[in-house]
Amino acid sequence: MLYRDAVNELSSGTLALKTICIYCLVCAAQGTGIGNSGIIGSTRSQLWLSITQYTNKEVNCQLFRHIQELSIGWHLGRKTGEVIRIVDRSSSAITNLLNYILFSIGPVLSIL
Repeated sequence: MLYRDAVNELSSGTLALKTICIYCLVCAAQGTGIGNSGIIGSTRSQLWLSITQYTNKEVNCQLFRHIQELSIGWHLGRKTGEVIRIVDRSSSAITNLLNYILFSIGPVLSIL
């Protein structure tokens, strides 16, 4: 919408300095590249980092406690690498799920 206003004002012959400045600020806030290149994306990444670290720590601690409480027969029947792989995949899956819910589904539901 700002881009349209800037083009309309420039085509009418008036100097659209205010509209162009607002457009440039919005572009800087959103970012022009892929990923978190803008101010909004960088701020979101910084805030999300602490949530991700806390979630990973809590899930991994609970999972480790649960694994320690299992019987010796369960441990003898499993390979150590298999258990480590399952733990790594579960923590990354939880992080991806939270990321998807918060930043993909959440905004859509908030609009409705």
